[in-house]
Amino acid sequence: MGATPRSPSFAFRVPPRAPARLGLKASGLGSLHRDGFALVCDRLALGEPLSDLERRDEGNELHTLLAELAPHPTASWPRVLAELLRTWVADAPDALVAGERARLARRVSATMAEEAQLAAGALGHEAEVRTDIPIPVPGHDALVLRGSIDRLDTLPDGGVRLVDYKRGSLTALSEALREERDGQLLAYLLGARAMGLPPAGAYYLGLSDGRRDGWGAVPALKKGAATLKDGLPLADLERLAAGLGAAIAALAAGTAHADPEGRSASDYAPLARLDEQRLDQGGGDDDDADGGGDG
Repeated sequence: MGATPRSPSFAFRVPPRAPARLGLKASGLGSLHRDGFALVCDRLALGEPLSDLERRDEGNELHTLLAELAPHPTASWPRVLAELLRTWVADAPDALVAGERARLARRVSATMAEEAQLAAGALGHEAEVRTDIPIPVPGHDALVLRGSIDRLDTLPDGGVRLVDYKRGSLTALSEALREERDGQLLAYLLGARAMGLPPAGAYYLGLSDGRRDGWGAVPALKKGAATLKDGLPLADLERLAAGLGAAIAALAAGTAHADPEGRSASDYAPLARLDEQRLDQGGGDDDDADGGGDG
């Protein structure tokens, strides 16, 4: 079947499993919309080169440092972060890693100095907020994932704003948002709503480039002054949540779409070519029933 631009052209059959046993994380839901085959392979640890694992570990360390800012007044964030990053760089295992950390630390410092200015109007900040995320799945009980929101800001009007830090740039995530195939922020918004917190917005913050993109009212700097820009409309939350549930139902039924322009092609093409008839990935019974947390 001929491929249309930016869409899967083929699918693999995988052993059907109940939605609660798919091992999904909120951070992986975006991949499911477009490249379920790559998600299955990731789940079975068939990929993730060492460099990716190193970047993930580095990102986790940065998340831990940034979480320490939440209890402090925003005016002190640059000073507190400078001390934390100085120790992080000094603790590098060798000179090469120390140099890489120092370069990244300079970018993170600049990004978070702007973020402190934009977050100053909030009444309070919480870090690593755990939430249950109910996702309706057609033909099944709702799938409940457990997620961890990097930062939750309480706004003066009683609403909340959700922030998810990303180590790298936001180019790919911004594209996913525009194409309505990002699942992570969508899941966090569902989680906030389930907690009884009215979300005013949610956004990704690229630590390397300082970009912000997301849902609802997204803060931005314009000529040095704080302002707001429009993200995806919150009115579309229900519609996109239904699409996400349909994608989960398809994966649970045993269909894993493969994207010829995505990771199926770049990382898993050799594996895909090995099986022209059926991909039997079996899988064990050691998945977390709740789908695990995420960072």
